[in-house]
Amino acid sequence: MLEQLRARQQAQGAVHAATGQKAMRPGEDLGAKEIEGFTASGIRHSGMIPAGQIGNEKPIVKVNEVWWCKDLNAVLVGIYDDPLFGRRIMRLTNIQVGEPDSQLFQIPPDYTIQELPAKSKTAAKPQ
Repeated sequence: MLEQLRARQQAQGAVHAATGQKAMRPGEDLGAKEIEGFTASGIRHSGMIPAGQIGNEKPIVKVNEVWWCKDLNAVLVGIYDDPLFGRRIMRLTNIQVGEPDSQLFQIPPDYTIQELPAKSKTAAKPQ
């Protein structure tokens, strides 16, 4: 997800440079709230493409809202509202902290190792 966010930010940077559009302004602090039993800090960024900048009749307003949990080092909720790409909501649910079930890392009882036949040393000749 982090790679996707970085790629999106780079793409937006390229759009900003190509269109003369201003990047997102510094974020608005939304304070803290509890999400899925964890405390998260929210920040809202907004940006605008002025009317006529990319052939648009009216200004295009984009709003990104992110709720970050420091304890988990993760975004718990991300709301990305952009008229060009639509509204996307990402939300972590059923968060479980702790060691995973050790059974997940056990070799299945029916697992077998099979030897593959040796590769032929002669290559097919083109016709």
